[in-house]
Amino acid sequence: MVPMLNVLFISVTAGDSYITGKIVYVGLDNFVKAITQYSSAVKNSTILTLVAATVDLIIGYPLAYLLARKKIYFENIIRALMVFPYFGDLYISYGVMEHVPPWRTIRYLLQYVRSNI
Repeated sequence: MVPMLNVLFISVTAGDSYITGKIVYVGLDNFVKAITQYSSAVKNSTILTLVAATVDLIIGYPLAYLLARKKIYFENIIRALMVFPYFGDLYISYGVMEHVPPWRTIRYLLQYVRSNI
């Protein structure tokens, strides 16, 4: 709850208020600025979300029905493929970990993430 309130506080104040300690309340101007300045990004994100949700419904419901009601020969492989995206970030972080030189900052960040999993 506290992090969400913190984000709400930051969203209605000026950009450097949180860093400098001088709180300058700007109200909803930040939201208006974000919507007008980044309208194409918001539109693209909305379209991508709708397309992904539609494809998920078209493929997901029939597949879930088949897995729940029918006996399928490759059932375990299909279930593994369905769960795989949930662990994608872990695979990427472990893979990058092996290819980043040890003196790079990102390696230390990935080690921190790896140790807190």
